Amino acid sequence: MQPKMLNSKKRNRQIGIKVNTGIIAVWGMMSVLYYIGKIITGGQQLEYREWVNSWYVLLFWFIPLLLIGVNFWLQLRKLHEQEKGRKLRTICFSIYCIFSVLFFLAAIFLYALMHDTTETTLDDGNFRIGIRAGSQNEYYYAEPVNLFTRKAFEWNNDKYAESLSRTYDAVFQYTGDDENGNPQFVASEYFDIKVTVYGIDDDGSNALDEDLRFMVTSARLQEEREKYFINGEEFELFYEDYFGWSSPRNPVYALVVYDDMIEETAEDIVAFIKNECENAVRADGKPLYEKTYGSIYILFKSSDGSDYIGTRNIPYANYDSIWVNDENVSVEDIISYLESGFR
Repeated sequence: MQPKMLNSKKRNRQIGIKVNTGIIAVWGMMSVLYYIGKIITGGQQLEYREWVNSWYVLLFWFIPLLLIGVNFWLQLRKLHEQEKGRKLRTICFSIYCIFSVLFFLAAIFLYALMHDTTETTLDDGNFRIGIRAGSQNEYYYAEPVNLFTRKAFEWNNDKYAESLSRTYDAVFQYTGDDENGNPQFVASEYFDIKVTVYGIDDDGSNALDEDLRFMVTSARLQEEREKYFINGEEFELFYEDYFGWSSPRNPVYALVVYDDMIEETAEDIVAFIKNECENAVRADGKPLYEKTYGSIYILFKSSDGSDYIGTRNIPYANYDSIWVNDENVSVEDIISYLESGFR
């Protein structure tokens, strides 16, 4: 065997050893750091963020495939002496790459199928952690500590105030409980309107079940009713459970709509909404609906003095893609919406 060929084989063998050593070292170091970090964070009552766990699992499968692929390629390079060998090398390695991609995708799918924990980032920056337990999901909440870890916490009045403050860009303070034992909060930015927290909601992007949007709208309707609602509409404090849930709620200032005054009422609603979206501001001068939206509560009555026959909400704002805002709200849309309440 020629010395040149021997040197080439020796060089290829050395390259293979270095590459294998490097890949194995990275894999081992990654695993050691992951589990050491897991022990340390556990001792500090912290836990890894979900992206850390997910990336570790993905790399756990990817690096062995990479290691096998590199060695397979080095072995195939021995077939380069002949043209036929080059073609066979290309075909074999292409087959391996396709197999590796399919295997990797299958591993990701299997991990997603078996992984029983989800992490949802909420409007206040905290996380809702969902754990699948059979056909049901159980939840707990955690706050970010750094890029890699989070810390579970229990909700209390301080956490409620902190969550409201972050969600609505204001400084909320606890003022006591209502007659039903629900904590209430005020923020000077929202003119000290009392906001009640009724508990924790495990759906949506906001953890708290609270009534800021209804209380803000109620206050604005009372303040602006003489200016915008000029066609004889009535307003009532509505005590019934306007969320559709069983727990007692604060009353809201509700607009009464009569069957024979739909068009006039729609015109007033449109004028009110346009003014709110364009001109209404908080006590600190920021747009009132920059961090929340309004929600006009509607009571449908066939005539004056009759019982209400239905209820609806009209959400509005330039926030969170609410369907009514100052750019597209029209009398025709509101008329159609009000008419549906009497059908």
